[in-house]
Amino acid sequence: MALSSPVFSQVLSGLHPQCFSRCVEQYPMPRCSRTFSAYDQFLALCFGQLTYRESLRDIVACLRARPKLQYHLGFRGRLTRTNFAYANEHRDWRVFAAVAEVLIRRAARLYNQPAEALDFPQVAFALDASIMVKQHLRIRHFFGRSENAIRCQIWTAICAYLLVAIAKKQHHLQQSLYEMLQIISISACEHISVNQLFKPSALQDGAPQAQQTPLFLGF
Repeated sequence: MALSSPVFSQVLSGLHPQCFSRCVEQYPMPRCSRTFSAYDQFLALCFGQLTYRESLRDIVACLRARPKLQYHLGFRGRLTRTNFAYANEHRDWRVFAAVAEVLIRRAARLYNQPAEALDFPQVAFALDASIMVKQHLRIRHFFGRSENAIRCQIWTAICAYLLVAIAKKQHHLQQSLYEMLQIISISACEHISVNQLFKPSALQDGAPQAQQTPLFLGF
């Protein structure tokens, strides 16, 4: 029997590759790395958010420890701390903002709400207020110091949360988003279907405590 793709890949499947490519085309990178694409960067940032990594070094070390797994997670480029840091500094953060807008619209359709009724835009467009960012995104550590790097991280944090919200609806899961985020944080690399992972019989009493919650929503 074939193994399921990793939980992380199943969650990220809520974003169609063509939709991502169109967002990238809107904001081309002047000196784009041939070995580390925008999608590789997006995956790495989402992985860091969903598994509660604390630095670029932390993310790279975890992923490079299992090189064969990187392919199954969706990576096709060469993940190094240098490539990752360069992308965060130089790739236009508006790429990930555009991706978030796509996911907001999709989540709105799934939850039968107009996009403007969701809390994401209200939080996201207040990014200049550091207190608002810390309060709603629960990001303990920024992966870079420049404004562009910080905005890349914040927008992908929003995208990661939206993808979990979309997975919840697509798979008709009963768990809250908060509980799902906790479980995904320790199961992201497991080869198990999302439906199986969140079956009541498969969950122990009391979900593991996560270090942070990326974004608060009342779904």
